[in-house]
Amino acid sequence: MPYKDPEKRREYMRNYIRTSEDKDVVKERNAKYYQKNKSELQAVAIVKACKRRSEYPEQIAAEKKKWASQNHEKLRRYGQKHRQKLKEKVIAYLGGCCVACGLEDDWPVFDAHHLDPSQKKFGIGAALGRRIWKEVTVELDKCVLLCANCHRKQRTGLIQLKSS
Repeated sequence: MPYKDPEKRREYMRNYIRTSEDKDVVKERNAKYYQKNKSELQAVAIVKACKRRSEYPEQIAAEKKKWASQNHEKLRRYGQKHRQKLKEKVIAYLGGCCVACGLEDDWPVFDAHHLDPSQKKFGIGAALGRRIWKEVTVELDKCVLLCANCHRKQRTGLIQLKSS
């Protein structure tokens, strides 16, 4: 197969691949080529995708909207799981138990409570998934973890928390 002419070499390879009965050999060769040139191939794909996005923004937006309407339930479940993971991360960061009563329970039970509302830049629940984790942790340092019952009692003045 030592063809010096690039056209003849290409033609040989096309015929070889078409007539090859061992498809696994071809798949393996393609996989090796992909691994060898992975970053270059990915860069080309990204450039093509960006070019497509810039040339047809209305079409891309319509396709996304159509996909989202067809996969509403899938998106909803993904959002729920994602918010749960983020809330579990917040609970772990704040210690995992209520500072007022010491309750250790599942993630839906807990709230992050700002000790000094005047220093509050944003709400923790609204920030999850919309801000980077570093910003969230800065805000979490101003908070304590309360269970829902203790948080309601604190809001109504039935219990007092120490500002430390």
